[in-house]
Amino acid sequence: MLECLSVKSTSRSEDVHPNSHPTQSQGSSADGTPRSNGLRSPIDIDREYRNSLYTNSYNEVWTRIQIDRSDSHDQEVEIQHQESIEERRERILSRVLQPNQEHVQEALDRARPGKLISLVKDYLGESHRTTALLLRLQEGVYQAKTAYDPLMEFLSVLPSEAGSLTESHCHRAYHIFAQFDARGDPFPCPPLNGFEQMRCKFSQLKLYLDNRIKRTHSRAHLVRQASSRPALCLIGTAVAAAVAAAAITAHSLLAVVVAAPCAANYLRTPSNFAKRELARAAKLRDAVKLTYALDKHLETIDPLVVKVQTRVERDKELIRMGIMRGGDPYPIQQVVKHLRSNPSDLLDDLKHLQEDICVCFTIVNKVRSLLLEQISSDHTIAS
Repeated sequence: MLECLSVKSTSRSEDVHPNSHPTQSQGSSADGTPRSNGLRSPIDIDREYRNSLYTNSYNEVWTRIQIDRSDSHDQEVEIQHQESIEERRERILSRVLQPNQEHVQEALDRARPGKLISLVKDYLGESHRTTALLLRLQEGVYQAKTAYDPLMEFLSVLPSEAGSLTESHCHRAYHIFAQFDARGDPFPCPPLNGFEQMRCKFSQLKLYLDNRIKRTHSRAHLVRQASSRPALCLIGTAVAAAVAAAAITAHSLLAVVVAAPCAANYLRTPSNFAKRELARAAKLRDAVKLTYALDKHLETIDPLVVKVQTRVERDKELIRMGIMRGGDPYPIQQVVKHLRSNPSDLLDDLKHLQEDICVCFTIVNKVRSLLLEQISSDHTIAS
């Protein structure tokens, strides 16, 4: 599986920082302009995970996957005659992946070529390939559940003591075990290094966006400073002129002094350019954080697949040994005893894997939307 991953990464409750440097979080300056407070902005992956489970986008993805999974047999047979497996997956992806490839290509075609556009294009293309891998894993989860459902149902009606199985129980167990053994591996082609390219594209995009956010805040800071300097000059000039001109009355001098702070407040207001750049930086920061969350979820999926696959292979080996001697009660009893030892572990792992896959779909869609919004809002965007 992914060489850079560790089984320790399966933890769902960790606070991680998308940036090695202090992250600038949104706030408001005295003049009403967003500004940075210089504090770190950690991403609580556990909180993001829980929140994702209750979003409309997550529910939409879940529903679309379930609809495709629950198609009637007649529909599946008809579709299989008309399209290949890969074509079927592309059809499902076109329904789940949003914005779709057509909208993505339109936005990229309108954008001015540059470093950012190149990185976004690579990232969006890789996100399509990654979601295709996620869809294959989702199919594997469904196949694993289909294989284990009759097995678990049969175990639930057997006597609590494996040694008290009757001949009828053993005969029935033999046939169910044989059916389980005849099924293929639900994860025959694990995503070996499948997510590595996605995570590599993430690193490149994140580095560029981090630098772009810094430059944006620097420009906005310079604009604020520049806007305050003319006001100070105006005050000094007005006071000097008032003192030098003997013809100016005390009433006129008072008017100048009162008007000067008003002019200063007006001139301190940042330009629309600064506001627009800061708003864009906030959106880019959201994209960085979401992409980082996606990276961490991809990091948890691979070892979870390894764990499930190991369990399935171990159960298959044991069941195969149990049916080698026909309906002999003793090996059947031993298999039943083993399968009953931790039946919920596998089901929980499959549930977590399915949720992680759906969360990844949801985050991918959010990041795609944010990036397309950025490059579509200004066709002249350049590196």
